[in-house]
Amino acid sequence: MKTYHRSRKFLIVMLGLVFLNSVLTLKLRGYQRKENLTMIKTELRNKYPEQLFSYIEENQKRGFVSFDWD
Repeated sequence: MKTYHRSRKFLIVMLGLVFLNSVLTLKLRGYQRKENLTMIKTELRNKYPEQLFSYIEENQKRGFVSFDWD
């Protein structure tokens, strides 16, 4: 009987650790994504005129972005 309880406790602890690892991984990925987007946005702002970004941000507020390069 004691072996059963030890195994069950071990299983619960292991599942808890797997869950904790998953949560931390998702938080880290979100942080990295945010940092990467900020870095890309900064680099693009340095390359392209501010008007392009103003146009994109205005259209994003309306809910869509369409590029007409012609």
